[in-house]
Amino acid sequence: MHPDNIKLILDEYLTLNNTQYAILLNGSWGSGKTFFWKDTLINVVEEKRLRPIYLSLNGIRSIDALQQQLFIKLLPVIGKHENKIFKHATTITTNFLNKASKALIKIDFSDIFKGVSLDALNFDKIVICFDDLERCQIPFKELLGFINEFVEHKNLKCLILADEDKIKEIEKNKSIGYNSIKEKIIGRVLNYEPDLETIIPHFFNRYNENREYFSFLKNHQEYFLLLLEEFEEKNLRIISFILQNLNKIIPETLSLEESYQKEIILFTVIISIEFKKGKLTSNQYQDYGELDNMLSYSYSIMDSITKDTNWEDNQDEKTKNTIKEEDDLPTRVYKLYLRNRITEYHFYPCIYSYILSGYFDQNLFKKDIDSRVPKESKPIRDLQQLTNYNFRKLDNTIFLRLYENVLENAENGIYSIYEYERLADFYFFFSEMKLTSLTEKEISNKLFKGVNKAAKRKELNDHAYRSMERFKQGKERTKEIRNEIFRLHEGIKLSNQKVESNLLTSLIQSVQISEMKELFKKNKYNEEFLFQIDVKEIFNVLISSDNEVIYEFNQNLIERYNYANPGSYIRKDISFLKKLKDSIISYLENNDNGMGNLQRLNLSELETNVKTWIEKLAKTEFSV
Repeated sequence: MHPDNIKLILDEYLTLNNTQYAILLNGSWGSGKTFFWKDTLINVVEEKRLRPIYLSLNGIRSIDALQQQLFIKLLPVIGKHENKIFKHATTITTNFLNKASKALIKIDFSDIFKGVSLDALNFDKIVICFDDLERCQIPFKELLGFINEFVEHKNLKCLILADEDKIKEIEKNKSIGYNSIKEKIIGRVLNYEPDLETIIPHFFNRYNENREYFSFLKNHQEYFLLLLEEFEEKNLRIISFILQNLNKIIPETLSLEESYQKEIILFTVIISIEFKKGKLTSNQYQDYGELDNMLSYSYSIMDSITKDTNWEDNQDEKTKNTIKEEDDLPTRVYKLYLRNRITEYHFYPCIYSYILSGYFDQNLFKKDIDSRVPKESKPIRDLQQLTNYNFRKLDNTIFLRLYENVLENAENGIYSIYEYERLADFYFFFSEMKLTSLTEKEISNKLFKGVNKAAKRKELNDHAYRSMERFKQGKERTKEIRNEIFRLHEGIKLSNQKVESNLLTSLIQSVQISEMKELFKKNKYNEEFLFQIDVKEIFNVLISSDNEVIYEFNQNLIERYNYANPGSYIRKDISFLKKLKDSIISYLENNDNGMGNLQRLNLSELETNVKTWIEKLAKTEFSV
């Protein structure tokens, strides 16, 4: 139920005369029921000119102890016309407590409260909130009976905060009939769902004295809320823990690009949640459990998911994300958090160890950042100083110097190819605003020349490329340079892949069995790996090798296709396999007496397998 509706129901309840029931506010541990009472519902009570009393039942073991606690809470609100005995006891108690606190006297409350009854108190102007019902040690039937005396016979306005699921889990409550007992006292059960959009700013305000961190949180509030909603995380204790962790980490990240800051937020949120839920423990602070290899590991996870859920039947996302008891940690993390964000995930060893151990190694974190973010040279610093919206603050002389230096560096191919769209955007703007005499066409020619020079270094940055891909449309005026960057990226990728693919032929020729196995493993889900190979060349090398090489080559291919839907990832392998099949058939037909029996057996088995794999790839060729 939305918090605003709860406020209205409570307001109506407080307005009614002679009520004989309590209201139960139900919500899971950490959902913020207590925060909601103290931050919001108390105001509703006070607006009715009623006195709110809050009492946690956590750990209270007897009715006597409860009466004593309640009596102490009621001391400040006792009115003038209360029972004389009660007032006298109040005076004695107050004086005794003051003396006891000064003299460090041990207090025996049972002696103080002799002859004092709560029945003497008028509850007309009081609203009592009993919190932590499920954590009370008093037998449930006895506890509710005690509260009912005041609710039914004194018309006390009473709000009870509880987690009903926890109450129902307690064995003794099952046997006594929880629901039937509850119905005698509870008039309404209001299921509380925290409104994070309202609550999160309150949490952020706790850090308003730390201006840099507070500003960081405000700037990333929308992203933070998006993650919490996506991960279905509403436990305020966990959210508070996440913010505490970020408070330690963020000062070292303020100079980073936003994409890296979000990457750090995502990782911190995931590890914090898993730690607070007990899925990660302190003694694992140096055991990464494959979380540092999630990008490549995710492909095998996806395979196991598709096998378990019959992907072809198009189950909904909730079915695919169902956590199973046998799921290992990487599978759990992938299903809960990374199915749609795997390309945004990066493992930070220092953050992981800090969340699990509580110790933050600042130097180690700087090393993590240095290894993640490319180092800045003077050309890069000039680029960043010029191509941001604060360029308007620059001195004219400095602006012109930066303008000329950066454009010269860009034309000479100094920058990464992925920087050229940003360069185009700013330099086209400079031209439009008459900050330069160059036309857009002249600027475009320089940038096209530079980006093609930069591409010759064959430097790939998948992080930058994925960031560009998320916003494929871009701005219309930078569309041409953007498309050129995409074209160059794919060209570099294919060129680099060609080198990797050619390595396979070399390893077969030099009989490096273990290295061949590692190469296949590394490229298991890479559809360019076999696609780039010259089949005729590799087959000639293969048939010139001994039987062990042919056998191991076959085994590596078996491993490559041994999962549910290879066509979704390596559909291009069909081309390679068809050419390989034709080569094997031709060789077997034309070399009847030119080979040993074992070679013929190995090639025949390879041919049979190739036909099976072609069918499997074709059958599973669909988009995930």
